Amino acid sequence: MKYVSGVVALCMVIGLAACAKGPVISLEKNELATSATSLKVLVANPVKGTDQSQKRYWVCLAKAGTPDSEWGDWSFVYDNMTAIDVAIKKNLVDGKLPAGDYEVRLHSEYPTKPHNVVMRIKVAVK
Repeated sequence: MKYVSGVVALCMVIGLAACAKGPVISLEKNELATSATSLKVLVANPVKGTDQSQKRYWVCLAKAGTPDSEWGDWSFVYDNMTAIDVAIKKNLVDGKLPAGDYEVRLHSEYPTKPHNVVMRIKVAVK
């Protein structure tokens, strides 16, 4: 077994959000219906006092397996947000969200690093 530092071990015990430098996202459910019109993303460790012109966080819903530079519906993560409702519009085909595997991606440091994915969560659309 590899050595795990005390900080990493502590993070594993008390939870990721307590040790994160930036926001940590989660979902109420990892499944969406094809008729979904929005996606609720929960934010632990909310952004506070960031330089919004250079170090913005944003979340997006993208097809799984696509490059990090591809994104669909998205929203910025603003200071003190604990939940984000991402409106689903761009990903729709004939008014529905196509079934398949997707990811919710958390990007950081926009616009300096436009596609800097720091976290992703799998979502199934059925």
